[in-house]
Amino acid sequence: MKTPLSLALFIGFTATAAFGDPIALTFSGFATGTLGTTSFSDASFTVTSGGNTSSVFVTSGPDDNLPAVGATIDITGFSPATFTDATSWVDPEGSGDIIFNDATLGIGILGLTHLFAGLENYQFQNSLSVVGGFPFIPNIFENFQNIPTSQGLLTITMTSNNVFTAVVTPEPASPWLAMAGLAAVVFFGRMIRSSRT
Repeated sequence: MKTPLSLALFIGFTATAAFGDPIALTFSGFATGTLGTTSFSDASFTVTSGGNTSSVFVTSGPDDNLPAVGATIDITGFSPATFTDATSWVDPEGSGDIIFNDATLGIGILGLTHLFAGLENYQFQNSLSVVGGFPFIPNIFENFQNIPTSQGLLTITMTSNNVFTAVVTPEPASPWLAMAGLAAVVFFGRMIRSSRT
């Protein structure tokens, strides 16, 4: 007779987990490149986006992918620019890499690798901060070329002193889910009492 109560609690917890939690991601450092027709050298920059932990999906690799919401870049000396292509974050499992992608073009445009800093099996489900590491995109793989933004085409040829940060903000369970769970517990409790009489 404990099964119905256990089932009600399981359904309540599963429904809450299915909604996921908001996640805020940043990738910062110093960069050299051009925005529109204006060059910059060793300028501070920060890429910022949102997302949701329930949006993560796995592609071959395996790579954990998180669609980015509202991705922008703020470069010292320029107005903040919004990426006009779809963007995403990628965590290739086991590699120690984190990559910011232009999802429309299907290329990584920023990336660093840092072993034993929590990136090997990150999967975008918790808060994490990674300082330093080796910036292999764009420093080696020169993919950050003429990426469309609201302030013009952006090219970054070199980055340094990179920091990746992700902050997950757990959401309280919806009041409706809480009420549904309570109703299920009361319903199954009454069923159990009725079956005993």
